[in-house]
Amino acid sequence: MDLPDGTAVLRVVTASDWMRTGPTRTITIDARASAISDDGQENLDFEYQGKIEITPDVEKLFSGKEEAALEWGDCYYYTTPRIFSRSERWAWVNDAVFVAAGKLRLDKGRVTVSYRIYQVG
Repeated sequence: MDLPDGTAVLRVVTASDWMRTGPTRTITIDARASAISDDGQENLDFEYQGKIEITPDVEKLFSGKEEAALEWGDCYYYTTPRIFSRSERWAWVNDAVFVAAGKLRLDKGRVTVSYRIYQVG
């Protein structure tokens, strides 16, 4: 995971998410994730909500039947992450606002989610 300012890469150590569908062709995302630096000294916690448009490609990916990918901009897939850190180095994220664009990949039955996170302002 690349940090919003592009200065570090963190490894997600735990995550959970919920995806709800309704009468429209949209998935609502509600997720949490925790990440640490390779040396274990830095941490970030993420909470994010967002939307994914249900397109034929999204249906194909979530069917799990064959490898598939949705790259940046292939469909409407955006979130509003809130980022928190107990680290002095990353304390600035506690007071910032972010938006993110997502992409998905299905490889050998496993869905991988990636985000480009942008600081607003």
